[in-house]
Amino acid sequence: MYHVMARGNLLCGWRPAEFFGSLGLVSERSGFRAHGYFLTSNHYHLLLETPEADLAVGLGWLQGEKLLALVGGEPQAQGRQDTSGLGL
Repeated sequence: MYHVMARGNLLCGWRPAEFFGSLGLVSERSGFRAHGYFLTSNHYHLLLETPEADLAVGLGWLQGEKLLALVGGEPQAQGRQDTSGLGL
């Protein structure tokens, strides 16, 4: 079980539906189980359980989704190479 917190300007403007959609995708692919959350305009807290020792990989993907959205990219763009090892 992990308590995860991320703070920063990258979180500003991320609507809750987008955040939970992205968290749902990474949870499906990685097997993460979210037991709790706290989401504000500039940071979030998650209580996560992971079946594998791959917390950094999944969270890196989650933060990458936000960055792509901010710069106008497509999170699921065709041709984007998956370097996470999660098949995302």
